[in-house]
Amino acid sequence: MATSAVDGLRPFRALPPRELAELERMASRVHFDLGQPVFTQGDTADYALLLLDGRLSVRVETDRGPRSVGDVWPGEVVGESGLFLPGSVRNASVLAEVASVALLIDEDFLSKTRGTRALCVAQQHLMTTTARRIRATNLAMRKAWQQQRAEASATQDAPSGGRANIRERLSKILGGIL
Repeated sequence: MATSAVDGLRPFRALPPRELAELERMASRVHFDLGQPVFTQGDTADYALLLLDGRLSVRVETDRGPRSVGDVWPGEVVGESGLFLPGSVRNASVLAEVASVALLIDEDFLSKTRGTRALCVAQQHLMTTTARRIRATNLAMRKAWQQQRAEASATQDAPSGGRANIRERLSKILGGIL
């Protein structure tokens, strides 16, 4: 049985109950109702959230309208740009898809937890989450670029077929890089 909301989150399972309780005591909890905005694209970013319970959706405004880019689940960190670049601008909007609860990770929290094992675990989790998002974004960009190149190649080379065939063979050889 979990002793705290953080205890049930995978990255924090190795911490003793006393350290988990200390972590939660030092962090502010924030609650969001269904449909409530969490972050708004274009607003100043100066904190992040560790989602404890619920689900958040992430959307970006494009020239074609809003586009969904993913969901945030319990145990995930969202808004981390506010930690890496305080005062920067939010690049996406986040809404509560269901009633949700999160821990506020801001400069005050980082100061209070400095030197604790709980902060080390939180920082490691943040870096892992960020690396996973960068990897997923890179793969999505590569796929979009490949699709764009294939469409351009098909349009440009439709009558001859020669150049498209060479690109296709090179792409297979290089593992889809082209």
